[in-house]
Amino acid sequence: METASPSVRYVFLGGLAAFVAQVALAPNCAIAGVVPNLMIVATALTALSHSALRACVFGFVVGMLYDLASGGPLGVMALVSCIIGYALSTVTKGSFSESLLAKMAAVVLAALFGEMLHALVLGIIGYSADVLHSLVFVALPGVAFDALIGLVALLVLNALGSRKGSGRSGLQMDYRSGAPAGPRLRMGSHRRLSTTGPSSRRMPRASSRRLRKRKFD
Repeated sequence: METASPSVRYVFLGGLAAFVAQVALAPNCAIAGVVPNLMIVATALTALSHSALRACVFGFVVGMLYDLASGGPLGVMALVSCIIGYALSTVTKGSFSESLLAKMAAVVLAALFGEMLHALVLGIIGYSADVLHSLVFVALPGVAFDALIGLVALLVLNALGSRKGSGRSGLQMDYRSGAPAGPRLRMGSHRRLSTTGPSSRRMPRASSRRLRKRKFD
């Protein structure tokens, strides 16, 4: 029976944590009636480090959970998050993997695009009466809120990743020369090799001395 890879597990746990935080914590952190959308943030962070297909599926699932929990039109946030995941993963594939500033800019753009698209779709289907009011007084403050949370989460993940990478490289590098460490010998075997090496080199000298003494005798 095959088991899921660690990356898939992390994505699943991250989506679950984002959904729980959206339901339990986000309403209590609302400012002037604006609630942060953690599904957009989670989808953007997933798209920066995973394939377009995985980010798209992740965005659809967490967006659908958001729609079910919020009581809004079913499928709107699922559509928005799916587009964000696919587009961001496709655009940043291979070029933004090492730049922290580029990742931060991508998170901000994802928050802007997601909040604006969500407000527009709600206005198009008639769920929001005043689209302009939703864009100015709901979407734009939501962009700032989402971008701030996304940047903090990105910095935390980047710090954890760099610390984990430095720990692995430190274990794999030799402390003397900086080269990759080879197979290590036990202390006992190292001592045996160090003691037997010089003695084996001295054996020809000792045998030659004995032969000289026998000739003189």
